Amino acid sequence: MSSAPTGKTVSKITVGKSKVTILFKGGESLSLSHDAYSDAPLYVGKKLSEKAFAAFKKTAEIDAYYVKGLRYAVSSPKTAHQIYEKLEHEGAEEADIKSILGRLKKLGLIDDLAYAKNYAEDAGELKLYGEERIRFELAQKGVAEAIIKSLSFPLSEEKKKADAYAKLIDKKYVRVPKRNKRSKMILALKERGFNGEIAAWAVDKNLTNSSSTEKKELEKEFIKAKAHYQRKYAGYDLRQRILAALARKGFDMGDILRMMEENGYAD
Repeated sequence: MSSAPTGKTVSKITVGKSKVTILFKGGESLSLSHDAYSDAPLYVGKKLSEKAFAAFKKTAEIDAYYVKGLRYAVSSPKTAHQIYEKLEHEGAEEADIKSILGRLKKLGLIDDLAYAKNYAEDAGELKLYGEERIRFELAQKGVAEAIIKSLSFPLSEEKKKADAYAKLIDKKYVRVPKRNKRSKMILALKERGFNGEIAAWAVDKNLTNSSSTEKKELEKEFIKAKAHYQRKYAGYDLRQRILAALARKGFDMGDILRMMEENGYAD
């Protein structure tokens, strides 16, 4: 194939704040970043062969994806996987994405190990995430298993976070009967990423219960259960239905029986 000029002649070059636009005779135009333009020997009147023009178009295409990847990377810390997915969604080819990721790594804009360490620290301090939740979230973000395994989660720090979170949810479940409250708190801590042993330790350390508050809640639930079941039941059947409903709510059986007796529902 001849490399002689085929009519692709630069007619105008416009240098903007964020890009340089190259206009060719015939109306076709391509854009480049300032860095890419500085590497391209272009000037008004320059004629490009078919092969050279095709190569230039490819350079402009990759450069456009590179700029998108660069902006995405500097907007906030990202993993290599997140940037890969972003560029893939934009339509970039795999080989070009890998090339772009390599350039971004050389600039220090992609560092999955540093990202993982910073995420673990921030998620622990700001969100009170436990080890298991942090490892899961990092895996979802595409961080390599080897990097995730390299992270350290001292037991003292895990207990400190669990203790702080248990204090918060103890207040959240203030109206929940004590028996149910403990199991709800443990489940909440596990969902936060703490193992069962640490979760149970933190709950038992922080579980509070006001007997007056629980009594009021028991009275309220008793009235609701009675109103609901007395429409269909009476006597022994009504008593058993109320008792079962209160037990399901997690109230202590001794407290339930005393409440039943006080209200004329003794066995």
